[in-house]
Amino acid sequence: MENISFEVPCVPTEIDFENCDIRKFAEEILAKKFDTDSSEEDESPTYSPKRPRSWNDSGVELAESENSARQVSKSKSRLLAKLAADSVHHNTNRFTSHDSYDSEDSDQSELALRAAHNRYNPGSKNWYKASSGCLRRQYEEIRTAKLAGSFASSRARPNQVRNRYSDVPCFDHTRVRLEDSRLSDENDYINASYCDGFEMKKKYICTQGPKENTIPHFWQMVWESNSRVIVMTTKLFENDKKKCDLYWPLEGERKIAGAFLLTNVGETVEEEHFTRTTIQIEFECQTRTIFHFAFRKWPDFDVPECPEMLLDFQDHVNECHAEIRSQLISPYGPPTPSDEDAFEISPIVVHCSAGIGRTGSYLGIDICRSWLEVDVEIDLFATIKRIRDQRAFSVQTHAQYQFCLSALIEILRRKLRALEEHQNEEMDSEEE
Repeated sequence: MENISFEVPCVPTEIDFENCDIRKFAEEILAKKFDTDSSEEDESPTYSPKRPRSWNDSGVELAESENSARQVSKSKSRLLAKLAADSVHHNTNRFTSHDSYDSEDSDQSELALRAAHNRYNPGSKNWYKASSGCLRRQYEEIRTAKLAGSFASSRARPNQVRNRYSDVPCFDHTRVRLEDSRLSDENDYINASYCDGFEMKKKYICTQGPKENTIPHFWQMVWESNSRVIVMTTKLFENDKKKCDLYWPLEGERKIAGAFLLTNVGETVEEEHFTRTTIQIEFECQTRTIFHFAFRKWPDFDVPECPEMLLDFQDHVNECHAEIRSQLISPYGPPTPSDEDAFEISPIVVHCSAGIGRTGSYLGIDICRSWLEVDVEIDLFATIKRIRDQRAFSVQTHAQYQFCLSALIEILRRKLRALEEHQNEEMDSEEE
């Protein structure tokens, strides 16, 4: 059986955001009325079944609160989404957390990890004109789409104790495998999945918040994948429920995690919305530096109040990751393509509690904002579907999908402001 390709084949044409056409494009978008009244007649809303909270082991990501609904109604929802081209996987039945995950009949040879980053996809044009009803239908199609793989490893009895939530397994075809069996009790399983970035294979590792018994496996994964950046989008406790165990040493402390010695070196950066902690990890006489970014403003059962904080957080994360990758590239010999050398990619480890809701939303925004740097014809719909083909159930609520759109709107605003500032500077220099 052939290995599943993580290739992202798009090679979009680079664009100049100082071009007047881009200014006209941005002004057209930002001049629209962002209310829920659509000029086109909205179809009847899709039905989203309610389920008792007791059915949902993973908790936070599976429900929409009143605050989320208000956020959706207030947010500028009509801009950014357009239906992608026809999906390879057609909708079947609804999938709720109390189902038994009967996907053993899935044939991995038939799995198609679709290339979301395809600028020739006609569905990516005019992506900012969708109505709020269209967005809900898009998300419902995403939510009910046929699963892209099987969960045999997650469902194996010896591995169930390693899952934080029984209803959040990871796909077999994208799961991270622990390499050194001596460190993982002769078991290569961890609830973590590789996900592609924009034009970069396996840029991310999406995983659950570590449990007490999986903390050594988590740090083994970080070490073996040569990850240097960890992104945490949950708190340890939310609504008096444990969402993640403390897996890193606090300031001035050391922590032993299996065969790994972790040291908090005291270089902690505290911002209003996030904390960056510098950690040294030692294993077999080798030492590496890990940067742990914890975003503190993503509420339980909700989305952040505004996208600006998350975008600023991503700026810090991506700047750190880019600097690390530049240092990892060997100065000797010809360069190795980044999509072929996982060690040089140094994946960003992203987790929330279950590793699907907030984690998937983080990836969707990060991928699409990279896409916007080179092409205005982005496709969030297809991007989220691709993420879900690699990390099952990612982006779990319509509010999270809506928040991704709001973040991309803010990026367009930033580009327009930067363009205006640049043009004003040119005018001032000409007057002088």
